[in-house]
Amino acid sequence: VNSLNVRLPHLQQWLGGFAPDVVGLQETKLEDHKFPHEALAALGYRSVFSGQKTYNGVAILAREEPREVLVGVPGFEHEHRRAIAATVHAPGSTDPDRAVRIVNLYVVNGQAVGTEKYAYKLRWLEAVHAWLADELRRHPRLVVLDEPTAVLLPAEIEGLLEICQRIAAEGCSVVLVTHKLAEIKK
Repeated sequence: VNSLNVRLPHLQQWLGGFAPDVVGLQETKLEDHKFPHEALAALGYRSVFSGQKTYNGVAILAREEPREVLVGVPGFEHEHRRAIAATVHAPGSTDPDRAVRIVNLYVVNGQAVGTEKYAYKLRWLEAVHAWLADELRRHPRLVVLDEPTAVLLPAEIEGLLEICQRIAAEGCSVVLVTHKLAEIKK
């Protein structure tokens, strides 16, 4: 959202018009004590969030109370607020077979290859990979939210798209969010 403070009216309008069951927000740029959970609750959403001033910040909004909330990437120590996970049940249901594990990521921008920021990105993605593998073992109904190709190099994008195609071929649904038409066509 690139600053929830600035875009809250737009989000409220969108939520009122589309009423999705679950929404993932990235780049909220808010410290936790400033998160507008009351305004979102007025629209029927429960919120879990992890934020920081000026940069980063992630949140999950859901019609039903998010459970089993996890903030940050397990085993990866950093101060950046880029990951949050929660289990969400279908509206009106407590049936565990209808629960979905949501992982909301704000992927690190690694900048130029060979820089410390790029090395940090690779370490972070390695930790995320291990975490998601564990999450998938424990929660077969797993949804990962982000725009995954936004910060990848062309070869990395091709690799990710190949993985998505293999997963889809196994009968699992894959929803890829991107601003690049060429990626959607694949």
